[in-house]
Amino acid sequence: MIYTQSDIDRFWSQVQIGSEDQCWLWTGACDKDGYGCIYIDKKMMRCARLSIMITYNIDPGKNLVLHTCDNPPCCNLNHLYIGTHSDNANDFLNRKYQYLLTKSQIQEIRLKRFMGIMIQELAQEFNVSRSTIIRAINSERGY
Repeated sequence: MIYTQSDIDRFWSQVQIGSEDQCWLWTGACDKDGYGCIYIDKKMMRCARLSIMITYNIDPGKNLVLHTCDNPPCCNLNHLYIGTHSDNANDFLNRKYQYLLTKSQIQEIRLKRFMGIMIQELAQEFNVSRSTIIRAINSERGY
């Protein structure tokens, strides 16, 4: 992708830059899913992808630019990483179950499973699916 200094300036002028840990919100147009979009060389691009391309001078190709913050208009490079469709699906599933269970519930589930309680029983007790229980037990994130 070829972009000019004018494109870069136009891009960053529409990003509300905050501290390193805050989301840097895109203030321009967004697509139907809430992701920031901008036209560069007559091609619409998602802003998170362009942020990576401009800063690191790399094209992610068929890979995705994923958000650790789950905030589609975010352009903060500290919140973005390049991943595969599989990474995106796994991230979605991990986040989905994270919101279904609290940290203390997950700790309780792990303890009860260690004590021999069956996965199906835990799923019924916590009113979630078996796969949610399995992810809670096996997650390395420590949710």
